[in-house]
Amino acid sequence: MQTPVVRYFFLLPAILSVATLAAQLEAWQGVSFEHEVNPRYGYVLEVEYRSTLEDYGRGEYLFLGGLNRKLGRKFNLTVASRFQNGGPEDPSELRLLADLNFSRKLGKTPLTFKARIRGQRDWPLKTNAEFPTTDIRPRAGLDCKLNDRLTAFLEYEGRYQLDKRRREWTRVRYTAGLEFELNKQLNLELFYREEDRINNGEDSNRTDKIVGLFLGYTLPDDRERDWKYRQPFGRDLFN
Repeated sequence: MQTPVVRYFFLLPAILSVATLAAQLEAWQGVSFEHEVNPRYGYVLEVEYRSTLEDYGRGEYLFLGGLNRKLGRKFNLTVASRFQNGGPEDPSELRLLADLNFSRKLGKTPLTFKARIRGQRDWPLKTNAEFPTTDIRPRAGLDCKLNDRLTAFLEYEGRYQLDKRRREWTRVRYTAGLEFELNKQLNLELFYREEDRINNGEDSNRTDKIVGLFLGYTLPDDRERDWKYRQPFGRDLFN
């Protein structure tokens, strides 16, 4: 008899097979490890690989470490640092970011409203590269709990560049996906995303189509605890 985990993995190749219909489709995949030190504080480590399907072997790796603090019942704050190793055309980059996260269940419905506002600053690690950039990224979405193990989600996000060179919106994202809770410590996330470039000159009409597959693992420990795991980082911080 197949376990739920085995059934989910048999379904995923069929879902992802639609990627072959779009030559420029990007694939993002990664894994995260998170741990809650106490009811208020937690940390996370993430690794991700991004590439187009046409050029899969020459993509970019991203490495992230972050800390989270609970702020009341509905808010929490994350601060993190991310290193991106760069690709054939882009320099390596260091990012510092801070996220203010909000979550509220909508009454007795299966819906939960979630919002995030991120401030980030990116430093290209190259002497002749462009100056650092600063962006504000508001995001809002709805989670719908379909059953005890499966949640569907929709999200919208904008990006506003805020520095000496530019003060305007540069990107918008639309995301739909599913999250599988394989067990209390392991979850699997599958999503499809479209990202539009705006106010970017020749790139203004560009739309990136992305499929993502992420595995999240909550690190166990042997301590007796009187609180429930918050999984404060939610969906991966790379997004």
